[in-house]
Amino acid sequence: MSAGDYVHAARRRLEMIAAVEDAFREVDVLMCASAMDPASRMDNPAETERTYPRQARTPFNVTGHPALAMMSGLSSGGLPLSVQFVGRNFAEATLFQVAREWERVCRRRREASPDRVSAHGSCQG
Repeated sequence: MSAGDYVHAARRRLEMIAAVEDAFREVDVLMCASAMDPASRMDNPAETERTYPRQARTPFNVTGHPALAMMSGLSSGGLPLSVQFVGRNFAEATLFQVAREWERVCRRRREASPDRVSAHGSCQG
């Protein structure tokens, strides 16, 4: 990597940080996909190799914002799907509170409609 490439990357990182910080002017926590694809089976390395670059966690690894992934359901193939919560810098406690509430709501949904869980996953409607 050249010095010019490094400087360009550092500038782009600052732009990404500013964009995320701007979003936090409107909300306390961002909710987004954790991956663009369902999880791959452990015994399918080719699928893992195909889907791994499509993880949605990379932007927050670059910006340094704390993020937490939670199971959100199951794919039609029975593999886990996940949601990602992203917080402000140094606001990990808020993420833990959101995760606790997410689990509470999902548990209530499972208890209220156990037949849905087997067909649609842990917290899907």
